[in-house]
Amino acid sequence: MTRALTWLWLRIALRSGRLFAPFAVAAVLLAVIHSGGIGPARSTYATAAALLFPVQVWLAQQAVSAVPTETRRVLLVAVGSRRRMLAAVLVAATLPIVAMAAVSVIWPWLAGSVPFSVTTPALQDLGFGVVATLTLVAPATVLGVISSEVSTGNRAQSAVVAAAAVFASLVLGFQSGLAWLVPPLVGLARLGGTTAPTATHLTLVVAQSWAWSLVVGLLAHRRLSPRW
Repeated sequence: MTRALTWLWLRIALRSGRLFAPFAVAAVLLAVIHSGGIGPARSTYATAAALLFPVQVWLAQQAVSAVPTETRRVLLVAVGSRRRMLAAVLVAATLPIVAMAAVSVIWPWLAGSVPFSVTTPALQDLGFGVVATLTLVAPATVLGVISSEVSTGNRAQSAVVAAAAVFASLVLGFQSGLAWLVPPLVGLARLGGTTAPTATHLTLVVAQSWAWSLVVGLLAHRRLSPRW
């Protein structure tokens, strides 16, 4: 039942047209990022992943908010459990972000900013790029759900919460003692500014990303669950 609800939610979101604008903005952003010619592969992937984070939050927000209130109430009755419904919504919000991440991995090859090769260093760079691109998927999903119209009540508050969350991620991310309070957006961006970021550095960023998502997701679930 949860799987069926996930695909139904995604179908409604796609038919609403709300997902097209974030993908269009992401395409423009990727075109700009990769328009400067060939650069260090790992730095290119990390930079693109960091810059796409606000767009991914917006995408998740739109995916969650696309289903009308009346339809959502009917679906809740059909599923019979808020927990199952939230699980389906989380998956429905995550899948479009993963699709956007996949596009951002392939884009450098098409643009020529990262030469395509089957050599060992190239494959290692690709693996680094895939992990870096997926690093902020979980935080983007959590923030998208928290800032959705379902959670905030209306579109204006939804936009304010999303913008404030991204802004806080930037401001607090530069404060060494407070960076753990926000998604590792700045940490990932710093990897993009490094000539040769290592797998160890990326592992630390990934660990912070998932730990933050788990803690904030659980806290938000307790507070926002009654609104669903």
